[in-house]
Amino acid sequence: MAHAIRHGAVQMRATRALAGLALLLVSAAGTAAAQDVAARRAAHVIRFTATMIAIEAVPVALRQPITLHLHDVTVEHALQAVSAQAELGLTYSRAIVPLDERVNVDVENGTVFDALRQTLVDKGVELWISAEGRMALVPEQRRPDRASEVAGGIITGRITRAGADEPVALATVSVSGTRLAALTRADGRYSIVEVPAGTHSVYVRRLGYTADSVSVVVRDGQSTTADLALRVASVQLNPIVATGYGTSARAEVTGSIASVSSAEIASTPIQTVNEALQGRAPGIVVVQQSGQPGAGAMVRTTPAPS
Repeated sequence: MAHAIRHGAVQMRATRALAGLALLLVSAAGTAAAQDVAARRAAHVIRFTATMIAIEAVPVALRQPITLHLHDVTVEHALQAVSAQAELGLTYSRAIVPLDERVNVDVENGTVFDALRQTLVDKGVELWISAEGRMALVPEQRRPDRASEVAGGIITGRITRAGADEPVALATVSVSGTRLAALTRADGRYSIVEVPAGTHSVYVRRLGYTADSVSVVVRDGQSTTADLALRVASVQLNPIVATGYGTSARAEVTGSIASVSSAEIASTPIQTVNEALQGRAPGIVVVQQSGQPGAGAMVRTTPAPS
């Protein structure tokens, strides 16, 4: 009888194992069917590459303005920040998206698409957007080699800082006479595909660096390298004028503005700001409160003659 009980238990475990295997096969089939349905219903498929695309080709939901500055954060943190600021219903899975990789996102008055591209470029995923507006990150579909598939060639290269050989990320690389452009990645590398055959000038621009260019010859089906080293340059910021009711850019102020340059101040032996303004700023009158050393002064503006 004990033998019969053991035989029954073994048979029950085998039955449960077969049932579990059958359930696993059904689940896998269901997942494949769901992906097939999702593929048929995807109204837009967005691929995140270093090559720029026309903003008109991007769905309206991804054209929303956004400003985001993130340094050395995880992909998951960046996706959460973009979704929260743009109020996106974005679905993704750790099994598909490398959520623990570190990225930099630097977007100033850009679009949601710009922020997502900087987060997901070269991560092996693409964005599916359904006709109802639902968004999901899915594995990027493999495609044949672009150099042999399309007419034109490819321009690749690396942008570095002159004298230091350090990569320059998020630099804009464009091809003259075309709408083709790309952003450099964290390692300073970029790639521009479908460049018409012929001689082109490649321009590189990045805030804080001097713009530079180089001439290259592109041939159909071939790759051309264009490396550039940018020199660091100081940036002239727009002057801000403080008024009695706020701050404005100098170009937006309609009234008269008086200024005293640093050269004028350096050429005269003065001890206070009041002395620097006296007699040098039109419409400004500085009156000493008393003759005592260190006494304060009163600064008055004279009204313009009517």
